Amino acid sequence: MEARIVDTALHVTDRALQAGDINLARWALTQGLLVSPDHEDLITGCLRTEYQAGNMDKVNDLINHLSATARRLGVDLNDDTTRIIDSLTHITRNAS
Repeated sequence: MEARIVDTALHVTDRALQAGDINLARWALTQGLLVSPDHEDLITGCLRTEYQAGNMDKVNDLINHLSATARRLGVDLNDDTTRIIDSLTHITRNAS
């Protein structure tokens, strides 16, 4: 059941971001995080959502959260997450 909720939350998030509906994306992610608070894909969805919303302080907080959680658990972030973080870090660095 948890996997279905997470998958649905991610699907709704993707569709909402494509439509530019930040509030719907945030709502969908919140629902997914209720059942799986540390799910990497959901947190990465939050990262993408907040970037699209222009909330760079939150983007930086989420990057730090993902990195700290991975270190604490002794795991590597998945390739998609790493690619998104690298891309956003590069964009943020160039904008400064």
